[in-house]
Amino acid sequence: MAANRTPPRRQRGAVAVLVAVTTVLLVTMLGLVLDLGHLYIVKTELQNAADACVLSAVWEISPYDGTNAARAIAAGQAVAATNRFEFQSRPVELDDGDIEFSEAIEGPYSGEVTRSTRYVRCTTHYPAGTSVVMWIMGLWGTFSSELTAAAAAGIQLCGFPLAFCTNDPAPAPQFPWGFAEGGWYDGRLDRPETGHVGWVSFGTQGTDELRGLIEGRGYCRIVEADQKVLATGLKQALAEAWNTRFGLYKSKFDPETSPPPDYTGYAYAWNAETSTGSWPPPASGCGATASSCKAFDDFRAKQNGHVAYSPNEPQYVNALDSGLPASAVRDRRLVIMPVVKCIDYSTPSGQLKNAPIEVQGWACGLLLGPILGTGQVAAEYRGAARNSPCLGSGLAGSANVPQLVR
Repeated sequence: MAANRTPPRRQRGAVAVLVAVTTVLLVTMLGLVLDLGHLYIVKTELQNAADACVLSAVWEISPYDGTNAARAIAAGQAVAATNRFEFQSRPVELDDGDIEFSEAIEGPYSGEVTRSTRYVRCTTHYPAGTSVVMWIMGLWGTFSSELTAAAAAGIQLCGFPLAFCTNDPAPAPQFPWGFAEGGWYDGRLDRPETGHVGWVSFGTQGTDELRGLIEGRGYCRIVEADQKVLATGLKQALAEAWNTRFGLYKSKFDPETSPPPDYTGYAYAWNAETSTGSWPPPASGCGATASSCKAFDDFRAKQNGHVAYSPNEPQYVNALDSGLPASAVRDRRLVIMPVVKCIDYSTPSGQLKNAPIEVQGWACGLLLGPILGTGQVAAEYRGAARNSPCLGSGLAGSANVPQLVR
């Protein structure tokens, strides 16, 4: 008699369990993707607002005084408010404490601006008491996430080795130091009624170092609170470096390898005795003291037209006359110049004094023309450097252009 056999049991439901587990895993992964993508987008939106805030605020900090923290904060808040987050549905709002200042990139940061302030940091975040809602991860107990974004920017000031010399009799002359905005000041030392400009060095630089300052960015280790300079004379090598800013190159300077010229090489000159020169128009009333020549507006127009220096100088290559592209020129004729007292710079007979000269302040100057023939230099006074077009000039990524650093 054959033994009864028990038929094997069929295992049912294994596929269903596998599908269920896989579905849970897929939903979890989808939740991670959605929520992490949400966090990334919001983080990027907040970061964009922080970048915009800090670049706006850093324009307003002044290395010449410590009174404009409120202006910098207001500028940063205003620009940040033009940005939105949470898929562009909510405006970015910053408190005063979200914009801080420091003397060094690594901090410490505070709400105070001093004369040595160089960096600004903006921190953007969700409004107080709220956070980023997690859509899917809330099923697993993670309902929200705090998000912030921060950016820091710094500004570096570079002084040009040409000074405005003031005859203001005050022991410590204050802005505008006796100068007239739009007035022209040349290198003659016998102008006690108006002041003049003169060559200086920021320490013990020799000819090569000074040539490098003129050819390049200038002296970028300024200590505004206690900066001193030394009077120096013009050397031919300095003139050749100066002339590159007007598109004129010779000797070791080459338009392809040397720093680029300004957008325009047009030169401004006026002889009050003969009423002749390239500027101003006859009806401008420039005057015998050249106190109201005001070439700046015309200079900007000439920049827009890329007007070259004329007439061509046989010993120079005129780079602007050869049709340089717009990408190969810069704003290089607006420079930050120290202001010194004439009695500290030279004797009444015109002899340079060999002693450190205290800087009274920092001004913006427009270089009027190349150094040719007599070696005469001239600059138009454009006001205090902190409130001038000099803050937006210089070589790209240097001089006085704010830079994101973190």
